Amino acid sequence: MLEANSHVLISKQSLRSNYQFFADYVSSANVAVVLKNNGFGYGYAEITPALYAQGCRRFYVADVEEALRMRSFMPHQDVIIAPLFPLISQNSLHTMRKADLTPSLNSVEDIQTYLRYGCGKSCVVRVSFGLNVGVPYQKIAELKGELGKIKQLTVLGHLPFADDKNSSHNTNALKDMIALRQHLPDARFSLASTAAIFLGSEFFMDEARIGVGLFGAVHFSNNNAAKNAQDKISFALKLKAYTRHSYSVKKGQILGYESIAKEDMQMVVVSCGYANGLPIQKSKEPLSLPYQGKSLRLVPETLSMYNASFATNDIIASGEEVTLLKSFEDSMQFRRIEKINHSELLLRISRAHQQFIP
Repeated sequence: MLEANSHVLISKQSLRSNYQFFADYVSSANVAVVLKNNGFGYGYAEITPALYAQGCRRFYVADVEEALRMRSFMPHQDVIIAPLFPLISQNSLHTMRKADLTPSLNSVEDIQTYLRYGCGKSCVVRVSFGLNVGVPYQKIAELKGELGKIKQLTVLGHLPFADDKNSSHNTNALKDMIALRQHLPDARFSLASTAAIFLGSEFFMDEARIGVGLFGAVHFSNNNAAKNAQDKISFALKLKAYTRHSYSVKKGQILGYESIAKEDMQMVVVSCGYANGLPIQKSKEPLSLPYQGKSLRLVPETLSMYNASFATNDIIASGEEVTLLKSFEDSMQFRRIEKINHSELLLRISRAHQQFIP
């Protein structure tokens, strides 16, 4: 009990087993892990060594600063660390080369700068399939002569419609990647992120990338393969908090900021707000929290940075532990309320005090 503050438990065993599930699922390809924003807010120091012990050797992060931080935890020569959104310049290429990082090239200008200053042993070229980063595949084909000289080249694409198994955008992008392979036969190709893995084995190519799926956040409404996988993937997080005290509110009394109670209510204050873990803002859709066979209903008007109040029929003592999130189904409830994606959900939960468990 961390001074009765909310806290999030992160299971390293779940992270390892989820990684192994994906590694087995795409056994014909290698698996890389995407840990942007300091591992979705949970830190490289604990996550990367656990994944390295499980066999992971390729990591993608957001930028050079993150890559340098991860390299300090992962000095192993067999580990490849690639910042996905570096600013490419002569100085940044020198920094990455010195730290044995693999730069990602997101534009024709990046490719030209890399060829001019930074021809190290490896790089990643991003292909654009409608997102705001990457190089059109026609341009990459035009540069095949120069790119073909790079010893360890990875061509990486990302599918913006991977959640939709029936989207023609996915199959068209796959055709483009296969066409590029004819121009760059010695390159490594990576197209499937967590979502695209469940589109079919043809999307695996040489490397699949796991991001939020590492934490057990996998949901695709019209994809039976993904639905079946949910039973084999563990949700790696538990968000817990403590009750502070109970109080009564009468109709017409102040309930929260600029709000008045519309009815008499019995309330219990829970030590979790939007600044330290509760992954919703002031929402009109009710959040229900199970507690000892009862259902506590969040009163959105009471939500503050560090506390929230739940309506209850009983007086609940202070110091009682309650679990706000423990499963994939709970995470989907938060997603429906707030209409956010799982990446943002993970980042919000990471604001709580953190504790890794084996």
